[in-house]
Amino acid sequence: MIDRSHPLPITRQAKAVGLPAAGRPEHRVYPYRLRRLDSHRPGQVYAMGITYLPMARGFVYLAAVMDGYSRKVLSWRVSITMDGKGPCLLQAGLA
Repeated sequence: MIDRSHPLPITRQAKAVGLPAAGRPEHRVYPYRLRRLDSHRPGQVYAMGITYLPMARGFVYLAAVMDGYSRKVLSWRVSITMDGKGPCLLQAGLA
């Protein structure tokens, strides 16, 4: 078991208990299919990310859509829930 209060970084702890760098052996590792794609213009590749931001009384979710070529944020939404009315791909501007 990995101890998050331990002074060693998580990756070194994982090696110490025999876990590979990618996580658990039973977890499937998917190939990154965009590695060989050479994006020449905006609108070819989009990236979507969801994260949470700690606030004074809890946290909020932030969802953002970026263009892979220009790295510009195309759209973003903030919500207090992760349900269908919150930050999802359809509400983030690509629908």
